Amino acid sequence: MERVYFTEYKGKKLLYIDMSKCSAEEMFEIIANAREIIRNQPEASVFSLTDVTDAWFDPEVIDAMKEFVAGDKPYVVAAPVVGVTGRVMKLFDRRLVLFDTIEQAKEWRADR
Repeated sequence: MERVYFTEYKGKKLLYIDMSKCSAEEMFEIIANAREIIRNQPEASVFSLTDVTDAWFDPEVIDAMKEFVAGDKPYVVAAPVVGVTGRVMKLFDRRLVLFDTIEQAKEWRADR
């Protein structure tokens, strides 16, 4: 199953990053795949939607996520996230938009 791919919702392009229910090992693979895709896009062009519902966050995954989020900052215009708590969000030095469901995040993107 592909976990990182471009899709459209109501005519708006977004990069879907599905980290839901992933182990630490799977998280590292998805981060590497997403990093490669994002950094091959023009700067300030990517709207991503990341689902981390029930994903495994240990210190190594958190460090990898911090590096990923910081390095992709020039490319990502907006980054709605589903399935994360405010406490986890404080670990990242970037303002991300949080939603309870994928549908809410897609609707938010459709309005942009």
